[in-house]
Amino acid sequence: MANFYIERIVSDQKEDAVATFGKGLNIIQGYSNTGKTCVIKCIDFIFGSGETPFDKSTGYTKVTMVVNTDKGKITFSRAIGKNQVNVASEDIDSG
Repeated sequence: MANFYIERIVSDQKEDAVATFGKGLNIIQGYSNTGKTCVIKCIDFIFGSGETPFDKSTGYTKVTMVVNTDKGKITFSRAIGKNQVNVASEDIDSG
């Protein structure tokens, strides 16, 4: 079985919002209204949830998730309001 982990979640805006993770157990903690739930909603959104992780008024237009695997990195991105997830990798052949 291949090992993998989420390396980072990025929401784009004038200044990107980034959550970075390492291999192994990661704990998301912090004060109220600092984005903990939003990180989970972003992961759910990338995997197909119909619920957007944040309100359109925030200015964010897409969510990107980078997954690190034994064979290289895979980038998943999904625009807000779209039902299509784009998948790309420079390390892994499409076959």
